[in-house]
Amino acid sequence: GAVERPGRAARVAEGVDEVQREVADAQPDARLAADAVRVVPAIFGADGESRWLVAFTTPVEARGRSGFMGNYAELSAVDGDVEMPRFGRTLELEMGGTPAAERTLSGPDDFVSRWGRYQGGASWRNLTMSPDFPSVGQVMTELYPQSGGRPVDGVVAVDPVALAALLEFVGPVDVPGVPEPLTAENAAEFMLFEQYVQLPDDERVDVLENLARTVFDRLTGGELPAPGAVADVLGPAVRGGHIQLYSSDPEQERLFTEIGADGALPAVDGDVMGVVNRNATGNKNDRI
Repeated sequence: GAVERPGRAARVAEGVDEVQREVADAQPDARLAADAVRVVPAIFGADGESRWLVAFTTPVEARGRSGFMGNYAELSAVDGDVEMPRFGRTLELEMGGTPAAERTLSGPDDFVSRWGRYQGGASWRNLTMSPDFPSVGQVMTELYPQSGGRPVDGVVAVDPVALAALLEFVGPVDVPGVPEPLTAENAAEFMLFEQYVQLPDDERVDVLENLARTVFDRLTGGELPAPGAVADVLGPAVRGGHIQLYSSDPEQERLFTEIGADGALPAVDGDVMGVVNRNATGNKNDRI
């Protein structure tokens, strides 16, 4: 019979090993893609209307994970059509709906025991005290309908760096009171620092509201680029914790965890120490 040339079997085995390594490397991405295909349509209202609370936060007044929440919006999605029917200031949630003293919070137990002393049911500005965003998201999801809002499926936290990244998709924004258009290049610096030295408090609050409203109006009224382009722009913001996502649906929350957007404290085994910067005095000196 034929005689196998020396080394042929070794080359075949090496090729098989290489294919197996490539398959193993590709499996996580394949599983993530499969999960996304199954879960994402419901997020955008394929199974009926979905609603999301958007928390606009800033680290210039530090809280445990995502910074002080000054403004909010409500996003509604039906069959892929996204609208923003409500936009307002956090104070509205503190004053609206069920009287603050009568609001209830069922959990998480750790959040209630650790952060309840900061008036968790009454002071929305302090709900982000916890460094664990799934806990914060659960609390906001429960309290929003009690604060004058409608029931929501989850929470999206967005800070100035994330807003600046979103400007890559919508282009420059002219904001009354700001001398030059805000762009993907200058918006974060302006919101994190320059606005505090250039504008009085009443104008400064309006600037953030106008910018956030304009960005989300353009996003919901236009078309985003291909998913790959979106991932390239928003990926660094997600990895940096500037965009955080929470869903009360376990499958959706698992997807957020898989893409690193859930903002959860890492699982630990044994003793651990964490250092968290937090300031509830309102002096806006905590820029990081």
